[in-house]
Amino acid sequence: MGSLRAAAVLAVVLLAQVGSAGGASPPFRPTGGLAFGPAAPVDPAGTSVQANLALGDDGTIWLSSSTIGRTEFVHRSSDDGRSFRAAAPTGVGPQGDTAIAVGDGGIVYAAAEDSGSGIGLALSADGGATWTSTRFLVAGALDGRPSLAVDRGATPSPADDTVFLVVHYNGGAYLYSSPGGGLDFVTAAGGQAIGVGPCGALVFDRVQRNLYLPCASGVRVAAIAGHVPLGQRVGLIVRTFVTPLSPGGGRVTAILPVVTVDAAGTVYAVWVDRNDHNVYYAASPDGGASWRGPVRVNGNEARSTALPVAVAGAPGVLAIAWLGADSSLAAAAMPAFSAHAVEATAFRWFGYAAVVTGAASAGQGIVQQRFTAKPIHFGRIPDGSLGDYLAAALGPDGGLVLAYDDTTSQHHAAHVFVTRQLAGPTPLASSISEPADANPVADPEGDASPPQLDLRRVELVQDEPTRLRVLMTLAAPPAADTSGLWLTRFQVLSTGVSGSAAYRTLYLGAATAPGKAPSFFGGTTTCAEPSCGAISFPATVPAIGSIDGNTITVDVALEGGFGAGFPLNGDLLYNVVGLTFAPEGSVLGADVDSTAPFDYRLEERIGRTTSNGRHIVGSGSIRGAVAGRATFRVNVFQAKTGQIVFSDPRAHVAFRSQRITRVRILGRRKARIWATGGNGTSCVATFTDGGAGRRSDSVTIAVGRYRRSGPLLSGGVTIR
Repeated sequence: MGSLRAAAVLAVVLLAQVGSAGGASPPFRPTGGLAFGPAAPVDPAGTSVQANLALGDDGTIWLSSSTIGRTEFVHRSSDDGRSFRAAAPTGVGPQGDTAIAVGDGGIVYAAAEDSGSGIGLALSADGGATWTSTRFLVAGALDGRPSLAVDRGATPSPADDTVFLVVHYNGGAYLYSSPGGGLDFVTAAGGQAIGVGPCGALVFDRVQRNLYLPCASGVRVAAIAGHVPLGQRVGLIVRTFVTPLSPGGGRVTAILPVVTVDAAGTVYAVWVDRNDHNVYYAASPDGGASWRGPVRVNGNEARSTALPVAVAGAPGVLAIAWLGADSSLAAAAMPAFSAHAVEATAFRWFGYAAVVTGAASAGQGIVQQRFTAKPIHFGRIPDGSLGDYLAAALGPDGGLVLAYDDTTSQHHAAHVFVTRQLAGPTPLASSISEPADANPVADPEGDASPPQLDLRRVELVQDEPTRLRVLMTLAAPPAADTSGLWLTRFQVLSTGVSGSAAYRTLYLGAATAPGKAPSFFGGTTTCAEPSCGAISFPATVPAIGSIDGNTITVDVALEGGFGAGFPLNGDLLYNVVGLTFAPEGSVLGADVDSTAPFDYRLEERIGRTTSNGRHIVGSGSIRGAVAGRATFRVNVFQAKTGQIVFSDPRAHVAFRSQRITRVRILGRRKARIWATGGNGTSCVATFTDGGAGRRSDSVTIAVGRYRRSGPLLSGGVTIR
């Protein structure tokens, strides 16, 4: 972790001189139909930073991240990124950055800084079930990001693969290589540093057979290039090429630069300019000898940017993702959350993605879209809790897969999430259109064991505005005298440190244990401060619940049902997932199953100011039948208490409610009420509060076959 902290401190020093940047309005970027799904939590019971992604030939998505000491730092997804499971322990305990790559035969290679001068290396040939590990020592102090790249040779066998490793120490980047299927690394470029300064991740170009390493070089990106003749692993010659000057005139050293290569062998360098804090790229068709660009990428409200990542696909198609904020301040000029939590929440960072077509020529097209539905960071970047980079890869369908850290929970710790592209143009010059997972969400049978921990379906239901219920369906009923933990977790806008805004993690849960009756509860996650390496799900508040066959039902109150001392200020539940764990005594145990994530909007949200929720109150008249007037009176709370009275004498309609059956808040100033009256009559009425002056107040009402709608002729409506 030492190199991570050192990098963060260096970045703050370099960026702290930057204040606000003026300039022209940002360019307009259409969305082009780009859309991303809800995000899957990679490790719901832990925190980690700086994810890396790799795609296997079988469609498996591999992810590594810095888990600080925990040897389970590799996760895998076999369902296109909808959910992740931990691979077996690697035997390597990260103390800093990690890296991951996949070679022929599905062999997975992982690396991690495991001490001040050591790199832990691991290899799995069986899908992460078992690992071979070793340790690689260097002659100096590690001070930068390690990275892996695989030359997969001329055959599908790992025998002619070469695994390349870059290790950064004593201010320089050094290149090593090992035969495929092994971890026998030796120097590959004569033992000399191939680059200096902050460097990004190593990339291998199969077309031109070049290795590329991006390093910051003042106001340019240095693209370190080394040609790799087929079958050659050592004695490589590297050259340094530089991009054109960054247009803002700022240095590129504070945020790690990026390189990627498309199917034609065009190499792209991507960076953030510290002066104007925009994202730029430049393209080279000849291995770095000449460049086209730079081209600004970010537009619209993403005025300040940080942590870019890129992946290229078809010739001339480049995808770039970054964090963006609607602010004229540079990332490092914003308040730090650790020192000024409330002030920092005014600076909200979202994830953005862009797909650039014609990227290697003039007249490129750029489409841009957020890939997060909510902010994922508040305040200054760099921030030690956030890490220094994102990760991007192409998914099995050709769409983008993006991994990032979200620090907006009540813990302000890094929770790794993965989102995937659902629609729009892809880096492969194709287009996709997939539906987002939604409530209720189904989960495949047989993807977890034992059957009682194999989730099949999760559904959220809100029958009353003050309560939330979940139904978790399993492959088999929970067995007697066995331990199990079933959770449905989500994030919702609430409060955290010093009353600052936070997207608090809440859950509804059920647990069984030998010799005990099942328990049902709601709660909010806790962790051991200050490191917050492990997340706990305590049974904070007892809840109403039942186990009926293979379905677990848990019902909680929205206010107080998850714990005391914090409000629920939002009506959207983000990244809802069902989870199962196999507890061992007081230990949470391994996560066994996870559903795909979905977002859920509360149809009837309880308000902030009263346990009865929002209040619809008013009286007056609207135009009735035969040029007459119809009168109404309403005094109804969101908690379904109160009364509606309506009369249209010329239509012979008179209604007085006996029971309010439903209240739906349609907006800040609009509500719909369902009610029943005597003799089996029913009514649906929609009230609009027009605000000051009441000129826009209106009522729409249906009583049986009778329908009437219009602006108020007298009186008024207030929704508060």
